[in-house]
Amino acid sequence: MGSHPWRASPAFSPNSVPRSPPPPPPASTPRASSPRSAPASSSDSWHVEPTAGGPRASSPADGGGGEAALLCWIDRVGAAKHRDAILNFAEDLDDLRHMTSADFSDLVAACAMPKIKARRLKEALVELGARL
Repeated sequence: MGSHPWRASPAFSPNSVPRSPPPPPPASTPRASSPRSAPASSSDSWHVEPTAGGPRASSPADGGGGEAALLCWIDRVGAAKHRDAILNFAEDLDDLRHMTSADFSDLVAACAMPKIKARRLKEALVELGARL
């Protein structure tokens, strides 16, 4: 009987090809420390490397400083009518975060802000991070 073309010849059978054993697991070597690994000793405290270029400047997109971000915030909280008075008190959002209760009272008095509008602005300032 002849051999079938779809059958592999015994020389090429998967069982007849010798396989090399799998490589052994890597030997245990000390790992280089990574920012997420625990410190090796008490002298190796958690250390964060500074980023290139120093501290990152804040931007309007991340709620940071700048007059453009301040103007957007003023419009978003509905205080556009009092924009000039707010700009006399702050140059950027970071200035607003440092506003005190006395500063807020001065702002309200300077622009003759109605009581309810002042309450809403105060809530927005607290949401922003001001400690009023």
